Amino acid sequence: TWDLIVNHIGQGFLVEGNSWCEKYSITSGADYLWLWIACVFRYPYEPLPYLFIWGDENCGKSILHEGLQLLFKHDIGYCRADNALISTAGFNGELYGSILNIVEEVNLQEQPKARERLKDWVTGKTIAIRAMHKQVFIIPNTTHWIQMANSPTFCPIFPGDTRISVSQVEPPTKEIPKNQLLASLREELPCLLHKLQRLVIPETESRLRIPVLNSAMKESIAEVNRGVFSVFLEDKCSYIPGYVISLEEAFNSFLASVDPSERFKWTNRKFSGMLPLNKFPKGRWGMGGLSHIGNLKIEGVDCKQITTKKMIRTMDGKLQEGT
Repeated sequence: TWDLIVNHIGQGFLVEGNSWCEKYSITSGADYLWLWIACVFRYPYEPLPYLFIWGDENCGKSILHEGLQLLFKHDIGYCRADNALISTAGFNGELYGSILNIVEEVNLQEQPKARERLKDWVTGKTIAIRAMHKQVFIIPNTTHWIQMANSPTFCPIFPGDTRISVSQVEPPTKEIPKNQLLASLREELPCLLHKLQRLVIPETESRLRIPVLNSAMKESIAEVNRGVFSVFLEDKCSYIPGYVISLEEAFNSFLASVDPSERFKWTNRKFSGMLPLNKFPKGRWGMGGLSHIGNLKIEGVDCKQITTKKMIRTMDGKLQEGT
């Protein structure tokens, strides 16, 4: 039964083209998933790729973590970690002592703090625990993450990601009642532990215990997740010291790239607030004292280059040539 589950969910992990998988004859996504599971229990202090597993409702993706939960006595070490990633207050006490961390049906793409926490907690050697009414303390990081979702856009994957492996799960050819599945998985736990202990886990030069898998699907999700502002910034804008452009011109150029049905969501204040100010400072410039953005050149817009030096924002809110 465990083979049935791992083969079904693991088939979406695409190992083709990965040099580490080719070197060690890891020929299927199921092989990769078995190694990931074994590492959780045998190397709990070493980081692993963040697994994002998505598919339609009732495709069977959740049975993986529900089955693995059976290995944890009184659920110690098993953690539903949704709230830790999205908490506005930063509370994450539930992560203390956990080695398997589950995120299910939460749209992390809409949670501004989740992406930075994910980046920190997936690869960090330590983790800061902030429990309610207690002092923050630092512990070794033993968290290993699986996110389940119905939509591929629920995971904050962006171009160049080096932490996340993705699997799409197809509906099963034959549906088995969940209580029957869990009963079989529980009965086979001794065999599962035997397999995990005997499995040969190759060494890797990656910062993760096994490497991340890249695929066309992952790249497609990353492209969708970029969003209209990121697309505009990366495709239309250049950082060139000494250029200035009025905030109004820059904002109008951005609006022209946005679908008309989405334009009402944007203001020039929101637009300028999303610009990285360390590169593109905003301040008053010129005779009229209107708001301008420094060091920004936009494709197709007549921007002014007034110096070859970096523009900076002064304490009184003006743009000037840097020293």
